[in-house]
Order: sequence, then structure tokens, then C-alpha cells
Amino acid sequence: MSKIEFTGSEVLTAHLPAVEVKKDVYWVGSVHEDIRSFHGYETRDGTSYNAYFIKDEFPTVIDSVKREFAGEFIERIKSVCPLSEIKYVISNHAEYDHASAIPILMKNLDPEVPIVTNKKGQDALVRNYPSLADCKFLILKPKETLTIGKRTLSFLATPLVHWPESQFTYSEYDEILFSMDVFGQHIASGKRFDDEYGWERVKESAIEYYANIVACYRLQTARALKLTAKLGKIDMICCAHGLIIRSHVDEMIKLYQSFTDGSIYRPKVTVVYDTFYHSTEAMARAIQEGAQSIGAEVMRIKASVGGTTQVARHCFDSKATAWGSPTLNSGMHTEVAGVLHYAKGLKILEKKPSVSFGSYGWTPGGTKVMVQELESCKSDVIETIDCNWRPTEEILKRCFDAGIKLGKLALGQELKDEE
Repeated sequence: MSKIEFTGSEVLTAHLPAVEVKKDVYWVGSVHEDIRSFHGYETRDGTSYNAYFIKDEFPTVIDSVKREFAGEFIERIKSVCPLSEIKYVISNHAEYDHASAIPILMKNLDPEVPIVTNKKGQDALVRNYPSLADCKFLILKPKETLTIGKRTLSFLATPLVHWPESQFTYSEYDEILFSMDVFGQHIASGKRFDDEYGWERVKESAIEYYANIVACYRLQTARALKLTAKLGKIDMICCAHGLIIRSHVDEMIKLYQSFTDGSIYRPKVTVVYDTFYHSTEAMARAIQEGAQSIGAEVMRIKASVGGTTQVARHCFDSKATAWGSPTLNSGMHTEVAGVLHYAKGLKILEKKPSVSFGSYGWTPGGTKVMVQELESCKSDVIETIDCNWRPTEEILKRCFDAGIKLGKLALGQELKDEE
């Protein structure tokens, strides 16, 4: 067996110990406090990369961490089990933040230790980490199991939640679901469990996480939930990011069900805009006041301040939206264009009514491009309001009335023909 090999960039000190989450089941992951961007998603609270170890007759590692944290990941495993005793390494997801430390781990294990995954998982691992081509693989199909002693692990294919090879691992003995990215949150904390950190904070982070990463895979997520319901009892969810769920398992599963069936949607209007000289901002405020005047909840977000993460989070659970931009080079403000494109990819505007609005100087054009993009998002654009230079009282009244329309639709009220 070779010595532990590092590239020099990994964190070598285990600042946090391995944490026993249930008898002989340990968290051996890492915490990344200072990360603030996760492929376009603003991680204001950092994140964690959760990996797990099961001590049984055949000691088993489940997932790994981001390569930079390979040192502390391996040290945590060693604190509960010699590396020479490990018999299996399970990979539920091949993405860099959960699998890039696997090559380093495998170099320090017996060559006969296999990576347990599915066929697509093997393909993704070898393509992303070529050194793994020399490793042994144990390819398991859905409904096949792996006995590691008194525990028999089962595997649940969850393709496109959110990569093609994604899967869950379930330990009936421990009543633990190792859920990969599903049910996760981007939180960096010295706490490991939902009840230690606070359920409401975990819940809000889980909503933001789903809205920004998984929302476009709603149908696939719904299928995964149906399959999960057929498993045995789930007493704990060991997800790949954030806090382990042990006190609010039913609440977390119900929260995800609300994501997929639409019951998460609120009587809420999200107004997204940006502005050069406050004209479009004045229109945005008028729309906000109109919706609020009839009791709708409103979230107004300046795109260049709130950014893609907050826009996605609030558009996700809103029943209606409004989009405003001044005309720039016959098109949209760059910040608005960026967040609208981001929302389009997440499919969070589909079948939701919207209003487009904005000011222009020499010639209009911004709202026309915006309407085209909203329609490509499958949003129902009910009104467009253009303003030449600064908004008049008449324009602001139109915006206020448009806000009323959106508010009514968000509240589930029908619009009259004259509206």
C-alpha cells in the first residue's frame, strides 16, 4: 500500500473530528466556510461537502469531498478506521465537489477495493478523473444490494437529480438515506444536525438550494420522491451538503413534495428590475404598491444587487412576476438579461403570469426583447408598459394597475374582461 499522496493544495489538518451520526456511522466530510460562489449560485453561508463512513464487517466509505479537502477527509476516516481495512467506496454522484477526492483516496487503499456505483457513474468518474480507469468497479443496478456485514445497502437510481448518474444509498439497518445532493443546503457550520442549527434556517436554505440547482428537474425529483416512499423507514437523511436531517425528516420530505407539486407557491409577486436613472425603478415601485394594495406579498429585487441567487429563490415560490429594464443598445440591461436567462434555465417562470416594463430614451426595444425572453420561458406576459424617458403620472398609474392584476392572479382571483 502506498503512502498518502497529496498535490500540495489540499487541506492537511482535520479541524473537525469525525462525527458519529448513528452507531458506527460517521460523518467524515469537510466544511468550506469561505466559498461564496458555487457555479453561479451565491453561497453566502459557505457550504459543506458531506461524506460518510460505515464501520461494519466490510468498512465502507460513501462519497468523498472536494479535492482541496482530501487531506482532512482521509484523516477523519483514519481516526475511526485504518485505511487498510476499508473494503468498499460508494460513489453516489460524480461531480467534483463530491468525487474529486476519490482518486486520492483510492491511491491509498488496497488495489482490490472497488468503487461501487452504477454504469453511468463509472463512465462519469473515469471521464472526470482518468486515474480511476485503473481502479476496480462494482457496478450495481437498481434493486441490487450490497451486504457489508449486518447491514445490507440498497441503491436507488435518481437520474438527473441532478446529474445522469445520481443515485441514493439506503441502509435499512440504520434507517438512513444517503441522499446525495437532494435535501441539501449550502451551509458551513460546526454543527452537523438540523436540530442543532435550527430548522427554520435549514428550511430556508433548502428552498434556496432547490430553486437554484434542482428546480429544472422537477419531474425527475417527483419520481425520486415516489421511489423513496417505497423504501423502509427513514429516520435520518444524510445529504451531501449542509446539515444532516434527523429531527425534521418528514418535514423535509414534505417540503420537497411541495416543490414538485407546486404547493410551495405563495400569493406572492416578485418584481425584478434594474435602472440607470431611476425611471424604471419608479415603475417597479408602482407595480409593487399596486400588488400590495390588494394584499399580495411582494418581493422587489434590483438585479445588480440581489443577483441571480435571490431572484431565483423568490421567483421560484411566487405565483406571478414582473420584469423591468431600461433599453440598452436596443436590448435589456445586462444585469436583467443575465438573471432572466438564469431563471429560464431553471424553468421557474413556466405557466406564471408576468408583466414587462421599462423606460427608453431615443428608441424603445428593451421590453420587446424582454417579452421574447419571457415567452421563451413559457411565462404568460399579460401586459407590457413602455415609458419614454421619465414616467408620467399616467404611466405610474398603469404600473400600479398592472401590479393589481398580478396581485389578483397571485391571490387566485380571476381578472375581469376590462382588466
